[in-house]
Amino acid sequence: MERTASHPYRIAVLTSGMSRGSNLRAMAQGFIRDGLPVGIAFCVVTRRDAPVTDVCREFGIPCFHISYNRSSMGADAIPPSQIGRFGKATLRQTAGADALPPYSETFESALLDLIRSHQIDLISLAGFLKLLSTSFISACAIPILNIHPALLPRYGGKGMYGAAVHQAVFESGDKVSGATVHRVNEHYDQGQIILQSEIEISDCQSPAEVASRVQTVEHRMYAQAIWQVLRDAELRFGKD
Repeated sequence: MERTASHPYRIAVLTSGMSRGSNLRAMAQGFIRDGLPVGIAFCVVTRRDAPVTDVCREFGIPCFHISYNRSSMGADAIPPSQIGRFGKATLRQTAGADALPPYSETFESALLDLIRSHQIDLISLAGFLKLLSTSFISACAIPILNIHPALLPRYGGKGMYGAAVHQAVFESGDKVSGATVHRVNEHYDQGQIILQSEIEISDCQSPAEVASRVQTVEHRMYAQAIWQVLRDAELRFGKD
């Protein structure tokens, strides 16, 4: 079946509880801008008050909450009227209060149910910080991609995310940085590299400046990398 705007590929976006959603927004805008037959079927958040829910409401993307807490019984949809309803005061009170609860098989079970029930073609991680298990990756049997704010294999691995990456790059004295889209496996940032893009940072005066420049690279490349993987999969396996 030819993929069209009315019959697009369906992807799911997985984010962290504190994600602001900048990559999600850039992704959605990129699919629209470039006329790509790719639709974001839903976004998963690990906290109901995640800032990314504002972006979901903006683009009409269904949003599901799945907790890491072992008492969680699965995914629950956040009603559209409630997406993004949490104010800045609430976010300030909860931000950084606790580390994410321990990994729970319940999280992956609920996520897998959503992936299967929505006939998802690809999973995109956008600020999601937990490792997905080998069994989950195998059970999904679809591409899972992540975008990393550096030129892998340098500046990757456990603990290397967000500001820590840009701090390390800045302190190294590197003249270029960039972003890497890679397949997800059971190890942090070690999956097959799909696409990399560089940007000059030699005149940056702080890690924050490095971060700002790299973010522009992330925002323009993720949608195209997703499209490349979907098209390659169709050509290789005749997927319809």
